[in-house]
Amino acid sequence: SLFHSALALLLCLSSGISVVRSEDSIVDRVPEDLSLVLSLDVERMLESDLVQALPVEVLEVLLQQHVGVELASIKRIVVGMQVPSQVNPPKMLLLVELATEINASDLLPTIVGERQPIDLGKGVKGFIIPFSGVNVSVAVDSKRVVIVGTDVEVKNASVAQADPENT
Repeated sequence: SLFHSALALLLCLSSGISVVRSEDSIVDRVPEDLSLVLSLDVERMLESDLVQALPVEVLEVLLQQHVGVELASIKRIVVGMQVPSQVNPPKMLLLVELATEINASDLLPTIVGERQPIDLGKGVKGFIIPFSGVNVSVAVDSKRVVIVGTDVEVKNASVAQADPENT
């Protein structure tokens, strides 16, 4: 699927991945029960010689058409997953920090079907989409952080308080 292809490509471009928790505020939003946390510094990755030698234009087009986000606006991607997992599919959370503002309604334009709007308070709005028997929540926090995951993980990440020293 498109999701798995994009995830595989991001994992291959590992020059900007760190596997440790840092002071970064969006990393701090990942709940502690998600034991595997990957943080990808997209800005740094795009400057690497390895990535500049690849046809990044293809990824740019795919992101714009299917996700609704420009590659140049992505600052950081954080993926959290529960490993090992007691549930199937495992608990998962994706956070995308953007340099520019976005509205939840602009995300995933090629996903057709019923979108159930959600409002998590404090300006966090988004929608729920059914995906392979699981409801996936997509929300935008402060117009610059996209939060994707199951309902509980998205709610937890949207209300997580960033360290005041990092704001």
